[in-house]
Amino acid sequence: MNLEVLIVDDDKMVLYYHRIMVEQSGLSKAPVLCMNGKEALDHLLSRDAPSKIFCVLLDINMPVMNGWEFLDQIARHKVSERIFVVIVTSSIDKVDKQKAQSYPHVFDYLEKPITLEMLRKLKSSLLLDKLFSGSGDS
Repeated sequence: MNLEVLIVDDDKMVLYYHRIMVEQSGLSKAPVLCMNGKEALDHLLSRDAPSKIFCVLLDINMPVMNGWEFLDQIARHKVSERIFVVIVTSSIDKVDKQKAQSYPHVFDYLEKPITLEMLRKLKSSLLLDKLFSGSGDS
C-alpha cells in the first residue's frame, strides 16, 4: 500500500517542526504540508487512488476550514475509506477530545508539540503497523 502523510496546521513554524519530526520518526520521507483543511481536502481529492492510504495530522483551530469542518467534508467522499486522522492540537479541552472520538476517521488525539516518541508509537500501533508491513513508506 502507498501511504501519504499530510500535516495540516496554520502555523508555519509548527509545520516546519512537525515535518522534521515526521521525517525523523520514519513515518514519511516527504510529508505534504497544508495550511488549512481546505488545502488538505483539495490535495486528498486530487491525489486519491484506490491503493493510496492517507494519514492526516490535523490541527483543529485554523482559518478557511478548521479541523472539524475538514472531518465533516471528508465523510462525504469515497477517499474517506482510506483516511486515518490524528488530531494534533494545543487544545486540552475534554470536549474537543470527546468530539474527536465521535468521528470514525479519527485514530488518535495528540497534544502539541508532537515528539519523536509520539510518532514512533503511532507508527508502531496496530493500525499503522498493518499499513507498513511489507509496503514501506512514501
